Amino acid sequence: MKKENRKLVKRQFRSSRLEIHCQLYQEKCLSYNTALDKAKTESYSNKIENLIVMHGLFRIIDGFFKVKSICPLPSHVFPSELAETFSRHLNDKITNVRESLSCSTRSIMVLAIPPEEVSCKRSFNNFSAVSERFITEMVIKSAANHAF
Repeated sequence: MKKENRKLVKRQFRSSRLEIHCQLYQEKCLSYNTALDKAKTESYSNKIENLIVMHGLFRIIDGFFKVKSICPLPSHVFPSELAETFSRHLNDKITNVRESLSCSTRSIMVLAIPPEEVSCKRSFNNFSAVSERFITEMVIKSAANHAF
């Protein structure tokens, strides 16, 4: 109810811009904030008073200040069970990597071409010096073609 009254007075102030409406709006804001603080205080006080067990009080206070952590480990009953699961997983990974490496080296061997069958059809007979201007122009052209 107080929030609705505050909004009504706020609209009145925005439309008229009169000082009296500004003061009314400030009063409504003050009474609304006071009522809100009082309601929050009463709510938390009731929660604390209704707790019989002291441990419950600490749990609520911890809930105000602590960030709930999530366990990054998979579910397990015993730590030794978790260690065994990790060990099996790691051994499987190592085995898979070794198998993939052995398969890839076999495929490379099959595809390899003996060096005596490779022939080069082009060769350089001579080299000529390149001017600095030529290099500058090449760089400028390549920069224009490849905008960064």
